[in-house]
Formats: sequence, C-alpha cells, structure tokens
Amino acid sequence: MSTPLVVLEYIKVFIWPLTVLALAVGFRARISALLTRMTRLEALGASAEFEQAVAQAGTEDAAPQTARTSGLTWVDVRSYQDARAIGELLRQHGTVGVNLEALDDADAKRIVDFMAGLVFHASGQIERLTSRRFLVSDAN
Repeated sequence: MSTPLVVLEYIKVFIWPLTVLALAVGFRARISALLTRMTRLEALGASAEFEQAVAQAGTEDAAPQTARTSGLTWVDVRSYQDARAIGELLRQHGTVGVNLEALDDADAKRIVDFMAGLVFHASGQIERLTSRRFLVSDAN
C-alpha cells in the first residue's frame, strides 16, 4: 500500500471523532445546560433516572438567591426566569445589586436588556460594577 493511501485511510478513521470533538468544544455551554436538565437516559437497552438532579433543579429554579447586606439586596441570577424577581425587588427596595456570573452570555444579555427596560420605566439608572455585576436603582 502506498503512503498516500495509508494517509487517506488514517484521515477516514479520525475525521468523525475529530468532528465530534470540535462540535463538543464549540457547543460545550449548551451541552452542559442540556445535561443539567436531563432526567432520564436510555441507551442500548439500559436506562437511568436522575431523580436527585431533578429535585435540586426544582428547588434552584423556584427563586433566585438573594442576600441583603448593608441596606442593599443582591440577586444571584441563575436563569432568565429570575428576571421578574429583579423587578419585584427593585419595586420593594429601590436599589438592587444583580450578579449575572452564573449565566451564559446570551441569557446575561437578555437580563441586562430587561433591566434597561425596568430602569427606563422607573426613570432610574444602571451602573456596571464589574463585567457581570450591576447596580440597578429607580428614580428615588
């Protein structure tokens, strides 16, 4: 067998694993999000259920993590569903600290857009503290 044919055979063998690896690296954030929501897996006649993960996910999505320090309420946003809580806390307290570090870039952008709408309506302002932490306040 000539050298070019051997090289071609190696390329045929390695092209699919390399393609799958490249896709996995490229979509790792979305794959990770999908895996955290997985409740059941069936393959090759075997199945597995992930009840503990489902129970934890149910409690985590129920309400965002909040902490009140020195008169300021901080919200650790974990999903876009926490956006409403930001608005409610802003209405109650007038100023809210928002931590977006747990979000991917797309959801973080959506939350920032939502906060911009909130402060526009309330004639307030947004102040960026770090790349993923913001201070949102109303007109008062």
